[in-house]
Amino acid sequence: MEERKYDLIAFTDKGLCFDVRVDPDEDTVWLTKDQMAMLFDRDRSVISRHISNIFKEKELNETATRAKNAQVQMEGGRAVTRISEFFNLDVIISVGYHVGASFNHMGKRASAVMKMEDEATIRQLKERIDNI
Repeated sequence: MEERKYDLIAFTDKGLCFDVRVDPDEDTVWLTKDQMAMLFDRDRSVISRHISNIFKEKELNETATRAKNAQVQMEGGRAVTRISEFFNLDVIISVGYHVGASFNHMGKRASAVMKMEDEATIRQLKERIDNI
């Protein structure tokens, strides 16, 4: 598995707070299913079902939009490595569409996630959302 370098930023918006992985080389962000569940206020199983359908219907290329990363955490005094799945902005936008999140809501939240990026990146994100 190729090791990628990500920037980590704290996303906070109206009671939500979680770390977001940012890939500056690809102008995208990466979220887990749990983070998308919090973002769209849906159960994780709903997010999982939509992601599964998105890939099954070949709406998006799974290889290009999904990444698995190892994370080390301490459990009972020992380091445990867990593999976590992350999904890029294309999947996040698609899941938002499938769960019925309003584009205004999605745009505001996604813009908040991308605030640390330059204005051009935020404009690109808004254009992509508007073109759905």
